Amino acid sequence: MRHYGNAGVIRFSLGALIGVRERIVERARIEASPFVQDAYPDANSFRYGMFIRLGIKSIAIYAGYYITPMFKSPSSSKLNILSIGINLAL
Repeated sequence: MRHYGNAGVIRFSLGALIGVRERIVERARIEASPFVQDAYPDANSFRYGMFIRLGIKSIAIYAGYYITPMFKSPSSSKLNILSIGINLAL
């Protein structure tokens, strides 16, 4: 068995994301009253995007971006999802 010291292995991943969104739920509190809305008829259920991971050994920084907007209607908000986080590989 060879020992190479404490040098970490740098890991890099680039890939694609494809999915189906089941539903969108918005929860908020307006003064003392809770507010819940889950009826978005123009929600885009199909989505696709890309992701990147960069890390050392089993810990990495992750970023994913969905190219498809959240809503289909041209009159709706033009929102795309960006997620950033820490990824742990087991």
